[in-house]
Amino acid sequence: MDSPVPAAFVAGPVLPLERPRWGGRTGLSVPRWPAAGRCCSRRRLVIGMSSPSHRSASSDGASPSPNPIFDAVAAVRSTAAVATVVAALSTAVVATPLVSPVAPAAAALTHERGISFNEPSALDGLDSSSAVVDLAGCLARGQERSLTKQLDALEAATGVRVRILTQNTVTPGLAVRDFWGLGDTPSSVLLVVDLRGGNILNFSVSDPVLRKLPDSFWVETTNRYGNLFYVREHGQDGAIIAAVESIKTCLTREGVCRVTPGIGADQLAVTLGCSAVGGAVAGAASRTGGKRFNGPWVLLFAPLWGIFFVSFGVGTVAAREGLASFDVGKEVAAFATAAAATWWWVPIRFGEGGQAAPERGDDDLL
Repeated sequence: MDSPVPAAFVAGPVLPLERPRWGGRTGLSVPRWPAAGRCCSRRRLVIGMSSPSHRSASSDGASPSPNPIFDAVAAVRSTAAVATVVAALSTAVVATPLVSPVAPAAAALTHERGISFNEPSALDGLDSSSAVVDLAGCLARGQERSLTKQLDALEAATGVRVRILTQNTVTPGLAVRDFWGLGDTPSSVLLVVDLRGGNILNFSVSDPVLRKLPDSFWVETTNRYGNLFYVREHGQDGAIIAAVESIKTCLTREGVCRVTPGIGADQLAVTLGCSAVGGAVAGAASRTGGKRFNGPWVLLFAPLWGIFFVSFGVGTVAAREGLASFDVGKEVAAFATAAAATWWWVPIRFGEGGQAAPERGDDDLL
């Protein structure tokens, strides 16, 4: 089963092999110009060039006699207009070269940002048994050998063939499918690292792998490790290694892996803030009605604080690291701390009855 080919290494647009055509026909049709005697009105002809006899004949309704000088001027104008159109057509045809397919040797000079070409010659001399083809120079030799060993062991254990291609100005395009035999194996993943775009990670995944690692996993992996901030902090090699580790973890894990394993520092900070907000809502609800703990109101506001704490807080971390993780304990601690602080602060600010405490006046001091 052939794996779908992403836009990262799809060949560029098909180049036209014929001369352009206009109007649905070969060549530009030249419009017919009116006869020379109809270019100007008869009134202008009579006033400018005709004799009194001509004016009387025109007033009587008879047609004036032909004027050879005016006919010659009109013919010259018509001929000049036709010559202009023909010259423009000739210039367009001559200036448009006959485009032929780009030869692999010259294709390296025609690359543009975001466009890839089929260049089988870019893979000449490379070992197809290696799981990594580093045309962009993102990895060290030791990293290439280490990744090749890891991916070979992963293929032996799971049956999924994972290959890595890095490219910048030289793009093999569809030739990598035959180079690695990705179309011959039912389960395959091709990681394309393209340095010409904003996000450097692109994936081509076969259908059997998508059943275990759905689209949500690949979208999160691409956005987490391929963005410019992560690459600037960890380097291009760090982004590749982190993406491969996520793929290995999910392929060897039981069940469907819908999210990328692990959680980043920025994402953890957001989840801790959401858990704290949920705790504050729960703590305020428990102090309503002047009671030390108002359970019905806590249950009434459960959908609100539950969204922040469960969905955006501890649930996000547990889905990526499991319940038995240190970060889950941080989420619970943030929720409990915010709830206790709010429970203690509400009666101080609003009084035991739920209203603001009156300010002490001068009479109270006597």
